[in-house]
Amino acid sequence: KGDANPRETLIYSILNFSNDKTEKTIYVPQEHQAFIQQLLTNAKFNITVLPYDENQEEPENSVLHYETLPGRQFAEITMEQSGQDFDSVLQKQTNYLRQNGIMTINLLLPTSSSLNPEINSHLLKNGYFFSGFKPTPDSNWKIVYCNLLSQIFDFNKIQLFSEESKQLSEYIQTEYKKITE
Repeated sequence: KGDANPRETLIYSILNFSNDKTEKTIYVPQEHQAFIQQLLTNAKFNITVLPYDENQEEPENSVLHYETLPGRQFAEITMEQSGQDFDSVLQKQTNYLRQNGIMTINLLLPTSSSLNPEINSHLLKNGYFFSGFKPTPDSNWKIVYCNLLSQIFDFNKIQLFSEESKQLSEYIQTEYKKITE
């Protein structure tokens, strides 16, 4: 039932909007910096992509909010603040959602400021893999990670036509394999 979404459950953001040409800086996990910068540059966005700062001080407590769509067995967690307790808070939140019938979780990370540079490894350890990035209504961006909670995703079911979408799909498939192999 968790795969009932006809568009599958991974996010493939289409970069085809915005006339805003002001320069912007976003912060992302170092593991994905070059790929994200390439996509944004190719899409003609005037955005500088920087890796998370190793000297970034983390607050003690993480702040995560979630919304669920029970009929689709889907949840979206939005990180407001990453803290020293992020790994345990995420693990508890993920277990709670799984125990309540959720089969797919998207986790949205802010890009407006630097986070812990180890966040990507924490997410992989908890079954989350990089699945894209998306614009927000307030002209910011969110990094998207996905946890399929033991579902198997078949990338061959996706029909893509543009080179950019194929490139994004291949990149995400590589990331997905990090949690399945």
